[in-house]
Amino acid sequence: MKVKPVIMAGGNGKRLWPVSSGNKPKQFKKICGNLTLLQQTLIRNKFLGQPLIITSKKYELITKKQAAEINIEIELITEPLQKNTAICAIITALLAKMQGFDILVLLPSDHYIENNKNYLSAVMKALNYVKKYGICTIGVSINAINTEYGYIKTGVSIEEDIYKTDYFVEKPTFEKAKEYFQNSEYFWNSGIFIYDINFFLNLAMNIQPKLFSIAENAFNTALASGNTLAIEDDAYNDIKAISLDNAIMEYISDIAMIKADFSWSDLGTWYSLLQIKQQNMGDNYCEGNVVIINTTNSFISSNNKLTTVIGLDNVMVVDTMNGLLVADKSRIGEIKELMIKLGEN
Repeated sequence: MKVKPVIMAGGNGKRLWPVSSGNKPKQFKKICGNLTLLQQTLIRNKFLGQPLIITSKKYELITKKQAAEINIEIELITEPLQKNTAICAIITALLAKMQGFDILVLLPSDHYIENNKNYLSAVMKALNYVKKYGICTIGVSINAINTEYGYIKTGVSIEEDIYKTDYFVEKPTFEKAKEYFQNSEYFWNSGIFIYDINFFLNLAMNIQPKLFSIAENAFNTALASGNTLAIEDDAYNDIKAISLDNAIMEYISDIAMIKADFSWSDLGTWYSLLQIKQQNMGDNYCEGNVVIINTTNSFISSNNKLTTVIGLDNVMVVDTMNGLLVADKSRIGEIKELMIKLGEN
C-alpha cells in the first residue's frame, strides 16, 4: 500500500484579519507556537512520506521557503485561482494515481492539533480501514455550539471509537448546531480524509462529472518544472468554487469515521483561535508589545507599535502591520461584515 500525503494550503484566511491577510494567510503565520501552521502540518505528517502541497500560484515562493526552513522536500501544485477544496482533491488524486500511489491522505494546512502521538494513531487506524470502506475520515467530539464547522452524523459502530457515517452537514444554523451539540451521534468534521484513490476518483466522476472533466483537463494541460506542476490560467475559468464536502461527501454514506483522541481546531475564526489562546488564561491574554491597566476578560495582541489599554472589559485589540482591529469580543463574528466593507473600499 503506497500512501501519498496531500496538504491543501491555498486558503486566504480572511476571517482572522488582521493577523491573517490575502498576502500572507494564516497557514503561513506563527499563530500557535514557534512554527507556522503549515510547518507544523508538514512535521506532524512527516511519517507519511514526501508531501504534495497544492496552493495558489501567489503562495508558491512562501510555501517553498517555509518547507525548506524545516528541511522537508515537497512536491507542489499551484492553482491560478482559488476555487475551494473539491477541485484540489480531484487534481491531487489524479497526480497521485499517475505516480503509482494507492491511498491519499488529504490534509488542511491551517488547523491546530495537540498531541501528535494520538493524531498519528488516528491516521494509522484510518489506513487500516480505508481499503474496506473506500474513504475514512476523522471526527472530533463536539464541545461547543458552533455554526462555523462542518458536522458528521454517525451510524453503526464498527468497533470502539470507529463508526460508519450516515451523512455530512456543512455549517448548520444555530438551532441545528445546538441540536447536534446535544446528540452524541454527531461529530465535528476535521477535514482530514484518507481514501483509496481509485474509489475516490470513481465517486468524483459519477457525482460531479462536469467538475471531474474540468479537473482532468486542468491536470493534463498543467506545466511541469522540477517538483512543481503549474495549472494554466484558462483551465480554471469554468469552475464553480465548491468544497469537497458539498461536492462529494454530502452525497455518500457508510464510510468509516475515526473518533479523534486529540485536541483540534480549524482556527477558521477569531472565536476558535481565542479558545486556543485563552485556554490557559486567568483573566486577560496579552502578547507582544502590550501594557494594560484595569482591563478584564480581554485579548490584546501587538506585533507592531506599543499598544496600551485602560479600563475596558471583554475587548479584542489586535495590532499588526496589516491593520488595527478593536472589537467587543462578543461581536467578533461581525468580522465577516467588516471584510465585505473593506473589500468595497
